[in-house]
Amino acid sequence: MGKLGQPKPNDGHLDLGVVFDQTVELLRAKFWIAFFIGAMLLLPLELAYGFIRASLLERLMIDVPGLAEPQVDKDVLSQLQLATQIHVVVSLIVVSVANIAMMRVVASRYLGDSIGVGSALGLGFFHLGDYLVTILLAALLIVLGLIALVIPGLILLFRYSFIIQVVAIEEISGRAALKRSRALMKGNYWTAIMVVIIFLLIGWFSRVAIFVTSIPSIQIVTRSVIQVVMTTLGLIAWTAFYFSARYKLEEQLASTPAAPEGDARETGKEVDQRFDGNERAFD
Repeated sequence: MGKLGQPKPNDGHLDLGVVFDQTVELLRAKFWIAFFIGAMLLLPLELAYGFIRASLLERLMIDVPGLAEPQVDKDVLSQLQLATQIHVVVSLIVVSVANIAMMRVVASRYLGDSIGVGSALGLGFFHLGDYLVTILLAALLIVLGLIALVIPGLILLFRYSFIIQVVAIEEISGRAALKRSRALMKGNYWTAIMVVIIFLLIGWFSRVAIFVTSIPSIQIVTRSVIQVVMTTLGLIAWTAFYFSARYKLEEQLASTPAAPEGDARETGKEVDQRFDGNERAFD
């Protein structure tokens, strides 16, 4: 399948319609292969934890002779806490690999290359270390921002939301990846907020399907499948947003007049310093 055409922001402004059009095109071309990767990696993890958690919760409360109210079984509670901790650690690795692989398959529609499931998974493991280092660094800054005044943390959350694309496509990690994500997001915050709101609404309405039946096992399966579907949709939409923001930034840089000979030109280091100086601004 051919390379997807470059998104065309309107007069330098990246509106929601551009992202929506690109997302629809990507859904047609790459949804099922991305969903397959997500289902292969994420479904076993979520189903296993879902059934283990449900089983432990059923045995959590026990009747104690002489007491009117059921009491918490401390052994079962310890098992539940251990299961949750293991799930968090394993999820950090498995979800990261899955997200990178799914995103890279979707991005191939823009890059014009041909990448299969095996190659995508290989790239997921290849970029895992760089991604984890970068995402943990971003998470630390976001948490500090939330502790400070909440709003700075939310701004940083959006500012660093292109990390997975920057690490896996541009092969930049660490502080440089944070700066690159910030540059791509500059001027696109309101579009990002609208995309997030739309997907939050879709996710909220999709959860209604979980309660169609009262059978716990079916609820667990339904919840897990919905999670994979929403993850796939979110990655597709955000990858479309990334390329739209990237092409917008490239057009802006291309249209910037070159400085006359003899004038000092802004270096990459000076660009970084300028962005650092605007760190607190809501673009």
